[in-house]
Amino acid sequence: MKFQYQSYNSINPITKQKDIIYRPFIPVDIAYRGNWLSVLSEGYFKYVDALIDTGADTNLGPMDFAKMLGISLKGIEPSKIYGINNQEVECHFVAIALNIGGHIYDTHIGLAKDIPEFVLGGQGFLNHWQVKLEYAKEIELKMTS
Repeated sequence: MKFQYQSYNSINPITKQKDIIYRPFIPVDIAYRGNWLSVLSEGYFKYVDALIDTGADTNLGPMDFAKMLGISLKGIEPSKIYGINNQEVECHFVAIALNIGGHIYDTHIGLAKDIPEFVLGGQGFLNHWQVKLEYAKEIELKMTS
C-alpha cells in the first residue's frame, strides 16, 4: 500500500528561508480493548496521522490517547526511555491494536506527556512492515508478519 509524504511550510534551518519540509506521516486507527478511536470519537477522528520514525525504538504517543481510548494507567509501572541527546522520557506502555490500510494487528504504545504526536518505531511497527521511503514523494508499506 502506498501513501504520500505530507508537506509543511517551515523555515529551512540551513538557509533560514521559507521552505517546505516533508514528513512520512500515515493514517492509522488505534484501539484499546476493542474500542476503536474512530468509533469512540463518533467520526471526529477517522484516523490519526502517525509519523514513521526509523530512529525510534518503539511506538510512542501523547498521553491524551489514554483519555480518548479509556485507558486507565493505574497500576501500570512507568518505563524510562531515552531519545535525542539522551533525553529521558517517562512512558506507560499499553497493549493496543493498529489498523493500517485495513491490516489490523496487536502491538504496544508508550504514552507520555512529552510526546506531541503518534510515532511509529522499531518495536511495534517496523518489525511488522517492510517500509520503503522515497523522500518527499512516497511511502510504501508491505506487511511482513
